[in-house]
Amino acid sequence: MSQGYDDDGVNTLEIPTDDANGAGGAGDEAPPAERTAALTAGDLGGRLYAATDIGRARECNEDYYLVDEDLSLVVVADGMGGHHHGEVASRLAATGIADFLRGSEGAPADAKEAEDLVARAVREVNRRIYVHNMAKGYQPGRGMGTTVVGLWGCLEQNAVIFHVGDSRLYHYRQGALHSGTTDHSLYESWKASGKQGEAPKRNVLQRAVGVYEDVEAEISWARLEAQDVTLLCSDGLTRMLNDNALHEAAGEAAARGPEAVGRALVRRANDKGGRDNITLALTVWG
Repeated sequence: MSQGYDDDGVNTLEIPTDDANGAGGAGDEAPPAERTAALTAGDLGGRLYAATDIGRARECNEDYYLVDEDLSLVVVADGMGGHHHGEVASRLAATGIADFLRGSEGAPADAKEAEDLVARAVREVNRRIYVHNMAKGYQPGRGMGTTVVGLWGCLEQNAVIFHVGDSRLYHYRQGALHSGTTDHSLYESWKASGKQGEAPKRNVLQRAVGVYEDVEAEISWARLEAQDVTLLCSDGLTRMLNDNALHEAAGEAAARGPEAVGRALVRRANDKGGRDNITLALTVWG
């Protein structure tokens, strides 16, 4: 599946979509505009600030974030499909992953079990959204879909990172900002293959949740330590602010806490144009 943005930044499917009635409904609950929470990863505590904002160019917010303090789970999803109800896909993905992990029998015993649970959770929400699209008469590659990025602190201070698409996770430690994810995009594939030929658009996705029958989440691990900062975000933030700006913000969050810095990031993204919905979950650990 390829999913991209037209010249004015509107989130649309690269594969042409028809103008039939959209799938799903738009009346379901959205997450609060902002919230704080206390997370734990083993003996390590975390102060979280999460926020979502419509931006300056969109008519609706198709992003969704979820924070489950009991699971120590954070998810950010960026819906796609426009009139095909991307906001429904992002909500179904985030809440569905949490429901699946919550329904498992206790905490995972080891890393392999944790990875298996996350992979199955993402496949299950992909199946639900895909079946919904098919029931509404959409062909594969059409209808609603979503990116997803998540952090699950399930094994003491070891957290699972999982993602599909171009929503990202950053991990800050001792003055250095590391990318915990790589976009599933045509542009990243072009870079990895040696930059042969003309550069493709940066936002043409090669992987997303719900648009085809199966999807594989990319899974990795992060060891969390005191004074670490993690940032999960949709591309509405990273399209407006570069890594240098995020690096500076993460350092400020480690010193000042996440709330003021998180609000400032949303404000700065909007000041830069706010071309897309903006969603972030910023956590200071320890």
